[in-house]
Amino acid sequence: MKPTQHTQPNSSTVFAIFSCKSRLTAKILPAFLAALFAILSAAPSHAATPTQPLVAASANHSLFVKSDGTLWAMGGNSAGQLGDGTTTDRNSPVPVTTSTSVIAVAAGSYQSLLVTSDGKLWDMGSFSVPVATNVIAVAVGSGHCLYVTNDGKLWAMGYNQYGELGDGTTTDRSTPVPVTNSSGTQYTNVTAIAAGGNKSLFVTSDGKLWAMGNNNYGQLGDGTTTDRSTPVQVDTNVIAVAAGMYHSLYVKSDGTLWAMGRNQSGQLGIGFNDNNAHPTPVQVAANVIALAAGVEHSLFVTSDSKLWAMGFNQYGQLGDSTIDIYCSPVQVATNVIAVAAGDYHSLYVTSDGKLWAMGFNSSGQLGDGSTTNRSTPVPAAIGLADAPTITITFNAQGGTVSPATQTATQNYTYGTTLPTPTRTGYTFLGWWTGPNGTSTQITATTIVPVTNQNLYANWTPYKPPTPTLPLVAAGMAHSLYVTSDGKLWAMGNNYYGQLGDGTTTSRSTPVRVSTSTNVIAVAAGDMHSLYVTSDSKLWAMGFNRYGQLGIGFSDLNAHPTPVQVATNVIAVAAGGGRFIEDLIGPYVFGGSSLYVTSDGKLWAMGDNECGQLGDGTTTSRTTPVQVATNVIAVAAGCGHSLYVTSDGKLWAMGDNECGQLGDGTTTSRTTPVQVAANVIAVAAGYGHSLYVTSDGKLWAMGNNEYGQLGDGSNTNRTSPVQVAANVIAVAADGSYSLYVTSDGKLWAMGANGSC
Repeated sequence: MKPTQHTQPNSSTVFAIFSCKSRLTAKILPAFLAALFAILSAAPSHAATPTQPLVAASANHSLFVKSDGTLWAMGGNSAGQLGDGTTTDRNSPVPVTTSTSVIAVAAGSYQSLLVTSDGKLWDMGSFSVPVATNVIAVAVGSGHCLYVTNDGKLWAMGYNQYGELGDGTTTDRSTPVPVTNSSGTQYTNVTAIAAGGNKSLFVTSDGKLWAMGNNNYGQLGDGTTTDRSTPVQVDTNVIAVAAGMYHSLYVKSDGTLWAMGRNQSGQLGIGFNDNNAHPTPVQVAANVIALAAGVEHSLFVTSDSKLWAMGFNQYGQLGDSTIDIYCSPVQVATNVIAVAAGDYHSLYVTSDGKLWAMGFNSSGQLGDGSTTNRSTPVPAAIGLADAPTITITFNAQGGTVSPATQTATQNYTYGTTLPTPTRTGYTFLGWWTGPNGTSTQITATTIVPVTNQNLYANWTPYKPPTPTLPLVAAGMAHSLYVTSDGKLWAMGNNYYGQLGDGTTTSRSTPVRVSTSTNVIAVAAGDMHSLYVTSDSKLWAMGFNRYGQLGIGFSDLNAHPTPVQVATNVIAVAAGGGRFIEDLIGPYVFGGSSLYVTSDGKLWAMGDNECGQLGDGTTTSRTTPVQVATNVIAVAAGCGHSLYVTSDGKLWAMGDNECGQLGDGTTTSRTTPVQVAANVIAVAAGYGHSLYVTSDGKLWAMGNNEYGQLGDGSNTNRTSPVQVAANVIAVAADGSYSLYVTSDGKLWAMGANGSC
């Protein structure tokens, strides 16, 4: 079923090119100038000069063309996709050298394509030989490419599992093939193309919209959810089109915006969100002159130059200063003439020639000089390259800062030009235009003024947090909790007596741990358990293969009755171990234990193969060994440990294969290494670590295979990466992470499979 058709007016055809990559690739969306839209209803019918996109966005990089035809790029560059001859990521725009001026660009996750004024199509990873000639437009999808030659013919190449190349097959193509109809005739007079996910859309000069490829959510708009390897007609009187991951948008000659496909985040803008297929186009808005589609968000510009957005907004890609999803369009900006959407970031150009950006910024794709996500638009560098600079002088007010002076470009944001000073015993509160926190605070998003400036550090004495002791804990296959009367209860696997009930019988319902009373803290390793009573005594039970119970020896016996280990204990942590194979069979786990006494000393015992006890050796310990002083908090992972000292410093030791120590390396440490400052909470999973700083920011490092770091990627991090703000509690286990924000919301990331 198609939407109501409209008679096509006698108008000129404006050539607009749109493209969209999938989650692993990018979206390239053009923009119509507002002035061009007025032409559509008045000019006599004739072939129009193509209007090419001036800005493009991918998963982690962005491209734009200045009015002089020069190409600029910023963001991720691991495959050389920025075209600057390096593989260095850029968080500010860099120029791309081309033989002639650029008339079109398209971006994929690790690829950029451009068309020069001589009609040559180039891959920015290699400028040696053009990909094609006589090209006037290009689009990139999820592993496939479309382009139009100056005779109006449409060509395709690349991945074709769903028929997205439109050649009647599902055969991948390493060389261009013509896009043909069911009779084998190549399509000509093509005026607009888009590629997104595993689908393609194009418009012919008679205003007909055609689509092919993946259609599982109805994103082709033909009223079905059937994949198409030959183009199927969708609608008439169409002048522009955009493709998201599983949704599509198009504009008709009357200015109405239509949408179809998946709507799980409200990206169709129809007032609600669901995960159903929407195979029949539905009208969303009117007076639309430009549009763009990200993975799960959509953007459009109306004839009054207002920018509107809807859909997924976790990274601020809608630019409305929130991270809330919107199922109906929300206004974002004015005076907009061009728009583009990356996977999770957005770009737009205003009538004064400035490029603005918002959303995900892990690789610097916003071009604002940082890698900080933005929920409010920040200016990038288009049209401002020659703006004058000012000198900023930083006064650390009793602390240390480097550099002490910095230059910044007028009308840009400060971005990363603001250094972070240090001062022993104090917490940094920010830079201000006057001493001692007077006048105006300056942040990374503040616009640089037109005169030189002195900035002053503002400090407050550091106040270590009061340790909070957990009243619930989970091990490999057992759990413990404390009730309000101070009794400790346990359930689950009990092979080594880790439930502490005097037996080795596993329990499917809670059983009280021995005669425990007045329990104030509890911790669980893979197969051993620890708890602290109100008289500050530490008790242990369960597996003791490496001496993790701290009772002076190691053995393979069960220890089902709690034994007292230490006194004056105020904090405790239990670490997991590694798979081993010995006399008692395969898949036995190790483990370590750490605790803090009231004098601030940190003690450790148990498995130490990776140096997780922090005593400078890899020798396992059957009795507690002192590791550090002035400690207020501790956490233990699988082969690594972390602790916080009273001055707010975070220290780490042990296994560092995935960067979980956060020291910028993958070198394991047998002695503690400092990681961060102003830390108030810490947690450790099997191969990753998290901590919260006094400003409420959550940071993460280490293994990220399942996204457990929450930074929107699956890339391991050897240095801390900021994940969230306003965080008040954090926890980690295995390959997942949890945290609570100040509004009481619980957030989760990482592995989510069944157990």
